[in-house]
Amino acid sequence: METKPKIITIYVSKVAGKKKIKLRDSEDNDPGNSNLTTLVNTGDTIKWELDENSGLEAIMGIKKKWLSRQLLKTKPTESKGVWTGTVIDVSPGKGKYEKYKIAYKIKNNNSRRWSDPKLQMKN
Repeated sequence: METKPKIITIYVSKVAGKKKIKLRDSEDNDPGNSNLTTLVNTGDTIKWELDENSGLEAIMGIKKKWLSRQLLKTKPTESKGVWTGTVIDVSPGKGKYEKYKIAYKIKNNNSRRWSDPKLQMKN
């Protein structure tokens, strides 16, 4: 049974009192830290945006980790603070995953920091 592509949003915010981020997604996955695995299907659109009251200034970039499987068609692009990428059209197999990195900037802090969650194929 083929699934209709959908939009999945990954919300990014700062852990209170720390320089680390926590992630949650629109599929009700919320580990309370940055160890998020978002399940995706072919053709899905993935959006990364700051969560409400995130404590962050901006998401500075999204990129695939070196030697990780490629599940997005192209490198995610940014528009008005929201980063967007589209999952490839042909699945490499259920359970296959891509590790990626999120660059973020904390308010009142000049350094760029990185975190590395993953996308995993459902189909």
